Formats: sequence, C-alpha cells, structure tokens
Amino acid sequence: MGALYEVRPCSRQAAESSLDGRVRKYYIAAKEVHGIMDPRGSTGSVGSSSVTQADGEGKCRVVNYLPNAMQQALQTLDLPAEQYFKRSSYRIGGVYWKAKYVEYTDESFREEKQQSEEEKHLGILGPVIKAEVGDTILVTFFNKASWPFSIQPHGVSYGKASEGMWYHDGLSQSGVFCGAVHNFTYRWTVPRHVGPTSSDPPCLTWMYSSAANPVKDSSSGLVGPLLICKSGTLDDNNKQKGIDKEFYLLFNVFDENLSWYLNANIKYYLRMEETSVEKDDGFEESNRMHAINGLMFGNLPGLDVCEGDKVSWHLLGLGSEADVHGAVFQGNTMQMNGMRRDSANLFPHTFATAFMQPDNTGTFEIYCQTSNHYQSGMRQQYNVSKCGRTGAASAVATRECGRSTRGGGAGVGLRPDRSWERERHNHSAESYADVFLSNENGLIGSRYKKAVYREYTDGTFQTPKTRISGEEHLGILGPFLWAEVGDILNIVFKNNASRPYSIHAHGVLEQQTGHPQVANPAINGRLYATLPGLTMYQGERVNWYLAGMGHEVDVHTVHFHAETFIYKNAKATEQMLWICSLGPLKWWRCWLGTLGPGCFTVTCLIIIHAGMEILFTVLPRGESELELGDLTATPGVLLLLAAGVLLGAVIHLERQRRLRRNRRSILDDGFKLMSQKNSGL
Repeated sequence: MGALYEVRPCSRQAAESSLDGRVRKYYIAAKEVHGIMDPRGSTGSVGSSSVTQADGEGKCRVVNYLPNAMQQALQTLDLPAEQYFKRSSYRIGGVYWKAKYVEYTDESFREEKQQSEEEKHLGILGPVIKAEVGDTILVTFFNKASWPFSIQPHGVSYGKASEGMWYHDGLSQSGVFCGAVHNFTYRWTVPRHVGPTSSDPPCLTWMYSSAANPVKDSSSGLVGPLLICKSGTLDDNNKQKGIDKEFYLLFNVFDENLSWYLNANIKYYLRMEETSVEKDDGFEESNRMHAINGLMFGNLPGLDVCEGDKVSWHLLGLGSEADVHGAVFQGNTMQMNGMRRDSANLFPHTFATAFMQPDNTGTFEIYCQTSNHYQSGMRQQYNVSKCGRTGAASAVATRECGRSTRGGGAGVGLRPDRSWERERHNHSAESYADVFLSNENGLIGSRYKKAVYREYTDGTFQTPKTRISGEEHLGILGPFLWAEVGDILNIVFKNNASRPYSIHAHGVLEQQTGHPQVANPAINGRLYATLPGLTMYQGERVNWYLAGMGHEVDVHTVHFHAETFIYKNAKATEQMLWICSLGPLKWWRCWLGTLGPGCFTVTCLIIIHAGMEILFTVLPRGESELELGDLTATPGVLLLLAAGVLLGAVIHLERQRRLRRNRRSILDDGFKLMSQKNSGL
C-alpha cells in the first residue's frame, strides 16, 4: 500500500530556507541486546527496577528485572502474564534478543553516553533527538548489529541521500541503509515551514526508526523519539524551558514473530532450530508483546513527578493494524490540542503532545483502553508525590448532586425488528444481517444477556427512573451524568448482576477509583437502524455526542448521510464535516445543522461493520413549534395536541360527509331535469 509522488521545479524559484540555528550532532549505533518485557511480573508491584545496558566493549550485560520468586510463580500460577512469560519447551518467555538505538559520546563509538535518571523510562526507545526551528541535525549512525539497518525521521526536512528508506524511485543512495559494521552521517534540517505553528505546543513529538525493512526493523526494536521545538524553547542542557519533567511513551504491540531475531531467539532459548518449533496460534500470540516502551504489566521505571510539576508527555504509535490505542491517564487530566483530556488516540506512526500539571497525588495507571491490549499488559504506573510542596486549594463545590445507579442483567435485543433491514437490504439467504441476527442453525440470534446501568429514584433501588422524551436513543447506555466545574457527583452504585462490576468515570477527579476490566457492531447496543428517539425538526441545531470503545477493530468512520455537522476545534473555529473518525476512548461533540426534512442514516463506513447504522428523522418545521431544548413536553400538552388532531379529523370527516351529501343532491336534481326534458320531447 504505497504510491510515489514527484516534486518538480516548474521554473519557479523556491524560497530559501533560513537555517541560522545550531548544528546538533548525535552519535547513534544499532546494537543487539536482551530485551526483557516483564521485569517485575504481572502485578507491577514487586521486584526491582533497572534497565538492560551494555558494557563499553559492546557485550550485552543483562540486568534481570524479574525476581527469582516471581519467575517461580509464573511457572506454577495462572497469572495474566503467564501466556507471555512462562517459558517452556515451545515458549520463548519474556526475554528476547532485540536491536536498540544506543547513543555514544563521539564518532569513535567506544563509550556509550550514560542515561540520566530522567531517561530511565525510555526502555527500548533510542535516545531523544531534539532540535529547534533553524537548526541542522547531523546523526552519525554506526550499525553494530547483524542486519542492515537505517534511520528514517519524521518531522524534519532531508534530501534523498539522507532518507533512510529504499523504494523503487530509480535512484540509488548511500544513506538508504547501513550494512553490519558500516556507518553513515545523515543530515536533516528544520526550516520554519516544518516546525511548530503558532497554534501548536512549543515542541512537537515525532519519531525516528529503521526503514531498511520497515516491518522487521521496527519489530526488532529500532525506534526512538524526536522533538522539534520553536526557536528559543530549549535551554543549554537541551531541556524544554518551563517544563519540569519530559516523558516519552511508545504504545506498540511488538510482534516478535516478525523480528529479524526470531530464529536467534528460538535457538538461544529453546535450544532447537526454527523449523522444529510448532508455530501454532498459541506460540505466535505468546510472541506478541503488548508493551509501553517495550515493557509490560506496570514495570516501566522512572515515571515519577511532583504535585504541581509542569509535565510534558510525548506519545508515539507504531506497528500494524492491531496498533489502535486509546492511551488513558488515570488520576489527572492533560491539555492536548487546546482541550482538556485524559486520553489520546494513537495509530501507527502518529504522535501526540500533551501537557499535565498534576494536582492529585498517588500512584496511577497509564494504560491502553483497547480491551485486549489492557488485559495483555499494555499498562504502566506513574507516581505523583507531594515533594514537600503545599498543594493548591481545591475549588469550592457549588452544589452536590446525588445519583443512584444499579448494574443488572437484562436480555437485550440488538435488532428487535428486522422488517426495515430486510426491506432495505433485499433479504436473502446470504444476507449480511443473518451473520449477526439469525437464530437458526445453532446461532444465538439478536438477543443477548447483557449488563446495563440503570438509574433509580433513590437509594432504596425500588423504583427505576423512567426515561423522559429525548432519552429513548440511549439504548444500552446508562443514564446521562451532568456536572459543572466545582460540582461533586455522589454515585450510589448497587450491583444487581452476577459478576463484580464498578463505575469508572473519565474527566473527573475520583475519590474512590473504579477498576474496570475490560461483538457485535452496534450503536448504543442496537443494529440495523432500530435505535428509537432520534427525531428533530428542520432548522434546529442538534448536539451529537459520539464516543468510541472496544479493541483494535473498533476504528469507525461515522458518516452522516445528506447532512453536514459542525465541529469546533481548539481554535474555536467551526468546520463543516460529513465524516468523523472514532477509535477506542475517543469522543466527539458536534452540532448538526438540519437542512431539509426526511429520514436519514448515520453509518459506519467500515465494510465489516455491517449493521452499525441508525436512522434519524428530520420533520418539517411547521409540524411543531417545539424548540431544541424543549424535551420535557407535559402529558397535558400531549393530550391537547391529540385532542386537536382528533377534533380536526372529526371536522374534516364531517365536511367530507356534507360535501358528498351535497354532491348527491346536485346529481339527483340533474337527473330529474334530464328526465323532464326527455319526457317533454
């Protein structure tokens, strides 16, 4: 999946780039190391913390994070980490040969540059390359590994000679890759047109990686962060001014089955040839490491901050179609793209820059909300300490709101009525809908036992709260929870289901944190346009709240048919859109400017998500004088409207009856006159 594009001069004089900044030099080698994915076990609460290093002679010196007691426990207990770290005659375990970018002090590549305490969290990541607008970056790369590797950057400008990736463009460049024991100096520049804009944060997060073979190289571990900053942002120590801590986190499923070192790992740890290993699904899955910076299950060291620190988080994505990540920060919120967030969406080769000033002390998780990624260990912990500081006073609550919510089991019909779907999709024996909805041939059908949140009137949980007009569309969703800044939400939760559940909220400060553990394609639990209550009137401005959940297949392209919606970005600029994208833990708030009356669909355009569609109805404005916010029409008004409709119908029928009677009278008189004329003749 690729294409070539060509840039020609076209007799135009290109504007000269101003490169009046510093020349920043880096000396980076690709080295082969033992990568330990789970140094502290599945709980992230025991064991020591250190990093894999190498001595000055280039020999690998392994520091074992995993204590002997935990290694023994993994052999006997059914822990979540067992699938990935229990070594057997046909399982490699949690230690792999990998390649890593390592920084050296000079071009001799004899002495490694020692990592500072603030860099211990980098894990498998290479050194952080930083530059400002106007700078020139010279990276001398020495390949100490066994395979040809390179360095290809994002976010900088470079010529063909420093591209770091080979493809069929008819040219042969020396810097495409370096063979074993070869070196090359890459030259990258940061002209103004590639730097951060006025609306960007002071520094933008980018990445560099090996692209001699993009799949095998990145699976082997060659990746590192790159930071491009506005002029004057970095101090003499190459730190961001006004920032107390900088952290770089790579969310990636390292697929060791695609690594250059798979055969070496099999030989080294299983003591057999690659052809002798039964590569079944279990073997391959055990080699897919769901990691943050190459480490799993809460054992990444160095994520320590003080209350009130100004923290810059730099998030990176890498990998394949499985690498759809909802990166969540518990306990504190961040500012990103001018908005308040506690999560960010990441995809392969996408990046995010977030600013946090923590005001909640304790130990909190950073994790991927994609359900199977969380269960497979893509989670770490960060610590917020007082550090002798006096925390700022919290805002005084303006009001206290109480809600009583119960979680219970219910039989939910994902598609209660199939008439509309069959009419629209020309139902046949090979209908896509039958894959999800048919209850024949041993299939379950469209009704499933589900657990749902439902609101009650008080803490006795005797009387369910009836949903008002305008809430029918919520479907399987629980009740709305509304609050303003300064409010306190008291949620009384009663679990009436058969399994342990909780309530975990985003965007608020939790006093008692919930601990969620995380398929049919559905919208609010319904398939094929059966979600009720989506009715509006022509000309109204309607709020739509779009939310994504799930795992890596939950990438959704939401399309509003025949209508446009309005999205306000961080600069408060309104944009007219037809399509928006959703991933796990991604939210949109948009406005729909309803143009003309009719019945329209909202669908997910992903092919395999058949049935993920809803209908909404736009009525002519003249049919009702109700305003958008008037969602609580009283029974008296409804009865009055019904009486008016019935009265109008009665009057209309009476007029029609009289009209028919008059017509009959006229016809009778006509026939009499005709008869008299005929008799006179």
